[in-house]
Amino acid sequence: MTTRHAGPPRTGRVWMWVIIALAVAGIALYLIIDHWTHLAAAAPYAGIIAIAAIHLFGHRGHGSHGRHREQTRHDHTNPPPDDDA
Repeated sequence: MTTRHAGPPRTGRVWMWVIIALAVAGIALYLIIDHWTHLAAAAPYAGIIAIAAIHLFGHRGHGSHGRHREQTRHDHTNPPPDDDA
């Protein structure tokens, strides 16, 4: 049985990603230059949405949020025997 090893990326894919990055940069520059007032007006709403998204999806790293820890329950109906007797 032979296994395939990943070789270097094809140059066609690299150029595709370069073109996509340039297009995204051009669109961002266009929005900043020509639509600055619209972006500034939308900034508070974008911040509120970002904060909500961080709180919804970003708390996975804390470990115990939303999970119930097992706690030892004290059974008071049958108390442990006294050692004094």
